[in-house]
Amino acid sequence: MSGENFAEIMESVLKKNADFKFTAKGYSMSPFIKDLDILIISPLKKNPGFGDVAAVKNKVNGFIIVHRIIFKYKNKFLLKGDNLKSCDGFYYREEILGIVSSVFRNNKKIWFGKKIIGFLSLVKILNFVILPCLRFVKQNFLYLKKVLKK
Repeated sequence: MSGENFAEIMESVLKKNADFKFTAKGYSMSPFIKDLDILIISPLKKNPGFGDVAAVKNKVNGFIIVHRIIFKYKNKFLLKGDNLKSCDGFYYREEILGIVSSVFRNNKKIWFGKKIIGFLSLVKILNFVILPCLRFVKQNFLYLKKVLKK
């Protein structure tokens, strides 16, 4: 299914005040939302806030972006993927299709961060300190596991 068709279906479902469930594709929100996680997008019931993960249509290609709100100014929201260095830009409240209400990985509901991850992303600690440390620990853990098996 093309990205534009997917966006139309999501919009239709959310406009009927129903949740939209789909499988995430990509690594822009890793490690908090990973490729192949199941996301539940809920319609906006109130104003989205700092740290919420919002679904919007990309202004360039019309595809869906699911990224975190890292800054709010009046009714404009700055979005950024947790694993990206640059922001997506500002989106008006009217452009936000819905908010991620749940994330499932291996049939288990997981914590996907909110305000704390939004803050770390905003001050650029997430990309330059925390994520590289997590990658380092994971790589060394996998190496040690491999060595200990021998």
